[in-house]
Amino acid sequence: MKKELLVGLLRGETWTVSQAENEFAPVAPRDVRSEVEDLLQAGVIRSIDGQLKLGSEAEENPESTSNSVADSLTKISTLGPNTEAVYRSISAAKSTVVGLIESTQLSENKVRYALKQLLEAHVIAMRGGRGHRSTRYELLNRD
Repeated sequence: MKKELLVGLLRGETWTVSQAENEFAPVAPRDVRSEVEDLLQAGVIRSIDGQLKLGSEAEENPESTSNSVADSLTKISTLGPNTEAVYRSISAAKSTVVGLIESTQLSENKVRYALKQLLEAHVIAMRGGRGHRSTRYELLNRD
């Protein structure tokens, strides 16, 4: 639930607490509010005039879509351990599993886990297929 909300905000979607309660309807509204409150207390998001915004979006420019690399990495790191390191390596053109292992100094399992988190959050795309040495990962456009 937190991941979906953060990815949506990162993509520029507008959310309110009531929209989150409706979106995650099988979950009890108090549980949704609790999850949102956790994100608010952590400073990852904030509420402005009832709308949820990424914590890093500048108050003086609420139309900002927060596309800076530093802001993106803050949100990426909330997806799971090592996701930020793998994301940075992909953005630096190290896009194969072997290249990611070498550039991050992480184990193969840790790299694959981070890739799974980034793929599920629709932050990256896989070009090729499982078991193919030529499989590459690339960042998705945030436009």
